[in-house]
Amino acid sequence: MMKFKHSRYILVSALFIALTALQSEAQPLWDLAKENRGLLKISTLFTAQNVRDHLSGEQGISDAISWCKKTGVTHVFIEAYRDSYTAEQKVLENAKAKFEAEGFEVSGCVTTTKIGKTSNGWNGISCYTNKETQNQLQEIFEYTASLFDEIMIDDFLFTDCECDECKQARGNKSWADYRCDLMVRVSRDRILAPARKINPNVKIIIKYPQWYDDFHNRGYEVLRETADYDRIWVGTETRDFDNQRWGGKVQYEAYYIMRWLGEIGGAKTGGGRRARRTLRSCAQRSPACSSWPNSYGARPSKALPRRSRRTATLSMSSMYSISSGCWDCPLYPRRKLTPTPKRHFSRSTL
Repeated sequence: MMKFKHSRYILVSALFIALTALQSEAQPLWDLAKENRGLLKISTLFTAQNVRDHLSGEQGISDAISWCKKTGVTHVFIEAYRDSYTAEQKVLENAKAKFEAEGFEVSGCVTTTKIGKTSNGWNGISCYTNKETQNQLQEIFEYTASLFDEIMIDDFLFTDCECDECKQARGNKSWADYRCDLMVRVSRDRILAPARKINPNVKIIIKYPQWYDDFHNRGYEVLRETADYDRIWVGTETRDFDNQRWGGKVQYEAYYIMRWLGEIGGAKTGGGRRARRTLRSCAQRSPACSSWPNSYGARPSKALPRRSRRTATLSMSSMYSISSGCWDCPLYPRRKLTPTPKRHFSRSTL
């Protein structure tokens, strides 16, 4: 078993290097990525706002497909809801059909931000004690399940609310115990059961942030939720340790948390969350790409040639994720298309 894992890691590393070498040759890169997606898969997410702004027209979809092929992406997540906005059904259906026709795997996504009553803690997070919040959450997943057979939940399915309604419902429990019980119940009653009733074939992925020893304090119960959901994705986000705003995470933690949650999830464990800045070695050659890492505290690796550093950030967290068993790495897209001939997406605000 150890020999198999070691051999697979060598093959994945070789493929990773090959993708880097072919980043300027769109079709050979796309062909290589498709042929080897069983070994290493690069995926990307189009947020609900991306869908509205860039996938509503045929030219925008064509540009997005072209960008994905140049980047070696073979799996796209098309988001139905984020930040109080629900993407239109016809737009989602058309985008899904066009990507599938071009040979991409297509899944849905929901980011559970700004739903119903707002938490009195973290900005944009909801109070899930509130029944109206639960009703809206259920409607979002029923809608998304009617369109997609696989749905990923971005890593905002938690709560830190301490409003009077939450205090009364908590009773004598600790905040951690109350929130864990609440979010397990909400997941079962308001996400999983309603979605599966609408679409018996739907598979739902819960994506955990890189919190490790802080999960329970905000309601992530990784044992029960992993058992309940069809698949899990793992937060492997690391940035420059000395970055004043985003730093403080050692890169080795990407390996550690992937292994820890991977042991819990077993065969359910899928991609490593937020390898987006670390996998820019697969990105198209565009000087504008140099803005990706710096805004979120990740500088291009000095291990790369100077020319490549303009287009790629190959930090150790990507290789830690892969070496720990992550074979599906998300490269999150650019938020908007530039008006230049070399179009690209801006990073999503996750």
